[in-house]
Amino acid sequence: MSTWSSQQSARARYGELLAKMTVQALPAGDGQAFAEARAGAGYTPEELSRIHVQAFEQKALPMVADDLLTPEEGADLSSVMTALGLDWDAIARADRQLYDRLFVSSINGGQLPEVASPHILQKKGEAVHFECPASLMKEVAVREYKGGYQGFSIPLGKTGVRYRVGGSRGHSVEVGTTLNVADTGILSITNKRAVYAGTRKTMDMPYSKLVNLSLYRDGIQFHMSNRVNAPIFTVAGGTDILAAIVIAAAQRAEVGED
Repeated sequence: MSTWSSQQSARARYGELLAKMTVQALPAGDGQAFAEARAGAGYTPEELSRIHVQAFEQKALPMVADDLLTPEEGADLSSVMTALGLDWDAIARADRQLYDRLFVSSINGGQLPEVASPHILQKKGEAVHFECPASLMKEVAVREYKGGYQGFSIPLGKTGVRYRVGGSRGHSVEVGTTLNVADTGILSITNKRAVYAGTRKTMDMPYSKLVNLSLYRDGIQFHMSNRVNAPIFTVAGGTDILAAIVIAAAQRAEVGED
């Protein structure tokens, strides 16, 4: 058999294995079959990367259609990733939306991550599930001056610049609000609380006092029963994963699972 024919045969076999993988759990030993077919297929690294990501997407999307990934489904996906030579970083680079959905679905399925070296000092029995850079925001009134000048002018110096006496007699009117950065730091989500550790401020937000969350495309606001003003934080990269972890951890704390 010619090299070209052998290569085409290996590619056909590889395609069959990929199709089989997308509709059922990966049987033990198929990882070796994948490696053998891939070795003879003659794909370039770029071709393999594209084919593997597409196959993984076909496998993963039906699993997260209900936004819930069970431990068994997670184990199946891990086996597939190993067989395809993929890792989570590769998935995130290729399809960030799918990565976030898998992460959120896994959290909804009861699989909370754990930070190995957190920034905060943990309390007894406390596990840190997530950390990210965050900016503490402060709501500031947007004001503008209304009204005309009421004074008279006095020439000042040779430049012709004039100080308008009485120019500040217009009245200040609030026309809205804006959010300004008040502090920057790290937002940590644990099994007991949310903690903000900033350069100037530290906030401890236990789930026992958490009344509600307001979610935004780039931020999250914690409404606490022991705070008059609800702190709001902006984060980079979206809030889906952050919100899912807060909700899951708070619900576990409420029923006493942690």
